[in-house]
Amino acid sequence: MDYKEALFVIARTLGIAGLFYVLTFLYHEAVHLFVLNMTGGEGHMIFGQGFGFVVIDKLPTAQYGDIIVAFSGGIAMGFILLILALILLDDAEEKAALIPLAIMQLTYGIFEGCFIRSMSLNVYLELAQLVSYLALAFGTLPSMYILYNKLTKWRVYSNA
Repeated sequence: MDYKEALFVIARTLGIAGLFYVLTFLYHEAVHLFVLNMTGGEGHMIFGQGFGFVVIDKLPTAQYGDIIVAFSGGIAMGFILLILALILLDDAEEKAALIPLAIMQLTYGIFEGCFIRSMSLNVYLELAQLVSYLALAFGTLPSMYILYNKLTKWRVYSNA
């Protein structure tokens, strides 16, 4: 594989990751809203530059509904992305693109469920962003391994 093909593989992986990042951002909040409605609450989504929220207009009536809503977005999206990456997709670039996002969503979902109700919004947002970026960075390690294997798989070794 020459450098042009390698650059194409890397660019394709980043493109897929960017697309899925935006989609998971939207679906993460949609899952929160869906679960909020299923637990007897009401709300709406708002989006800004680099963030999204579900604004709760009516609290959930189900027991532990607020806790279920808090955990739902990241946990659901993380598992969906893991299932896609590890079971349904065979393409190395797609796997490499989705694994970091899955790890980020799972980590953020756990953080969100545990701490969103116990911190001020400003502190929560700063810590949540840090947790997300650290999880994304950690999630790139298996992706780099997958891409390294793909990029070196077709390399022609010569004894000369």
